[in-house]
This record gives sequence, C-alpha cells and structure tokens, in this order.
Amino acid sequence: MKTSLRSNCPFDDLDESIDYPFKNHDSVWILSADNNWYLGRIAGKSIRVGQTRQSKQGFYYPVCYGKRMNLRKYCSPLNGDIKPDTKNFRDLLRKCGLLDDEDEDENMSDSTDSGSSYSDSY
Repeated sequence: MKTSLRSNCPFDDLDESIDYPFKNHDSVWILSADNNWYLGRIAGKSIRVGQTRQSKQGFYYPVCYGKRMNLRKYCSPLNGDIKPDTKNFRDLLRKCGLLDDEDEDENMSDSTDSGSSYSDSY
C-alpha cells in the first residue's frame, strides 16, 4: 500500500529517524543548521549515499528551500533532519509551537522560482 506510507506517515518526535522513500518534487520539511524547520522541495534525482549519524548507509536527498527556494541542502531521513510535508507532521510542528495556523495554507505547488540562483548549505 504505497498510498498509506506516503500519506499517513505518523510522527511522535521532531527528531525521529525515519525510512521514507522521497521522490523528486516532494514537499518536505528540513531541519537547518540554525535548528529551525523550513518547508522545501526535493530538487533533482542526484541522491547521495553515505554514512548517517547512526553509522548506517543512508540516502541523502537534495532539497531547495527558503523564500525564493535559493538555498540547497542534502538531508537524510535516517538522521531525522527531513520529513514529508504531511498533515501529521504539520500538527506536530504546531503542537511544538513551531508553526502558526495561517501557515497551514502555504502550498508549495503554487510557489514559482526561476531557479537561476542557489547557494549550497551543508
């Protein structure tokens, strides 16, 4: 049941490690170096494989984020620094005081970006 995994992925903790099959253009939440969660989008198919914090091999997905989607970071779900943009995860962000109700209407599919500039952030 592919749909149940992608649409009903439950979370109990913001830092929870997950094994989740992200696809190009998926809307995601990423944890940045400044310990804030940002809405982003999987940006390309250049998935990297490397050691995770759990000393396991894991996938690192390229994510563009920021107001103009001009920042880029590689994130691994096994490190807990990337989550799918689901109602469940938004509810958890809201419960932790990290997301306002008006942010619920933010829709990644409506954002447009020329893609002309970005900076790598690791």
